[in-house]
Amino acid sequence: MSDRRHMVFLLARTGITLGLMLATVNWARNSGWGGLTFTLAPVLLAGALLTAIFAVMKPAQGFWRAGFWGYSAISGALALVIPNWLVFLTMAQDGVITAAVFYLLSPVFTQALSWLLGLDRLAPLRVAGLLLGTVGALTLVLAPLLGANTDEVAVPYIGLFIPLSLAIGNIYRKQRMPTEMSATALAAGMLLASGMLFVPLLAVALWSGWSGTGVGSMLPLALQVLLMTGGYVSYFQFLRQVDPVYFSQLGYLVTLTGGLTGVFLFGEAPGWHHGLSVVLVAFGVWLVSKQSRPQVSSG
Repeated sequence: MSDRRHMVFLLARTGITLGLMLATVNWARNSGWGGLTFTLAPVLLAGALLTAIFAVMKPAQGFWRAGFWGYSAISGALALVIPNWLVFLTMAQDGVITAAVFYLLSPVFTQALSWLLGLDRLAPLRVAGLLLGTVGALTLVLAPLLGANTDEVAVPYIGLFIPLSLAIGNIYRKQRMPTEMSATALAAGMLLASGMLFVPLLAVALWSGWSGTGVGSMLPLALQVLLMTGGYVSYFQFLRQVDPVYFSQLGYLVTLTGGLTGVFLFGEAPGWHHGLSVVLVAFGVWLVSKQSRPQVSSG
């Protein structure tokens, strides 16, 4: 398989897997899981499983270094724990389709941050793309207010923090990645370290009896663990080969896969604002990424 075809394969496999995780989150929510428990439980279990696999496959050279665990904890917090918890909250308020569309903003946010941090130049086409993405985001967030009583409509502002967290994570993971570590080690470390980072919060929430700590059916938990175990290995295989903006195009497939599950598995009906947002953001992302190219890592 050529390098280009292999990259497309990794992009498709990773994006579709992450999109299926959105469906599993909604399944878990419907079966009685609380947002915090279902955010952390599969992360910890998948991390433990991958760590065991890594320990059997290869000696743990550098795996237990404090620096690697610090990198892993921050990476996982930005890529997993914070976005997944926000996804759970967004779905409870607005459904799977709305939560999925927010992932389409990840490339726009990633490009904007890359420019602000001096990591990339901002060409005119990219400026136009960022503006279109911004309009698309505002359409998605503010459309529920049109023609409605604002006291009765829940506006999904919180969803904007999903692509923001993902964008910060995309840049951080690429810039600080320990290239000597394998994709399996990177995935195992990110899952396990970020899960452990938030265990004290989970313990306090359980002790206080907070409603976000409910436990439901084990089937969505088992499926989420399997999706994370395979999905985040290919996630790092893909990230090693491309720049953060190119990598963030995973959002296309996450939105497509998650949105389709919302329609066909959960019976949601997409609104006009979903379609308009997708068109605006997708065109904006196309402009933003038009000059982006894979950057094969020497690691």
